[in-house]
Amino acid sequence: MKITLLLGFIFLNNVVCTDANTVYICDSGTGKRYHHTADCRGLNNCQHKVIKTTLEIAKSKGKTLCGWED
Repeated sequence: MKITLLLGFIFLNNVVCTDANTVYICDSGTGKRYHHTADCRGLNNCQHKVIKTTLEIAKSKGKTLCGWED
């Protein structure tokens, strides 16, 4: 039973960490922020495509966390 609980905890912990790595950015070329949710208020003005990407890629492009989500 303990092993089952431990494996369940490890699995759930990995799922949560994976989701935290996914962010959304506006593909405008001038956007400066990344967002944790695709329906973030900060993406309302995006006139281009909203792209799902990783936090690492967003940061490598110089993006910072949206002010609505911090």
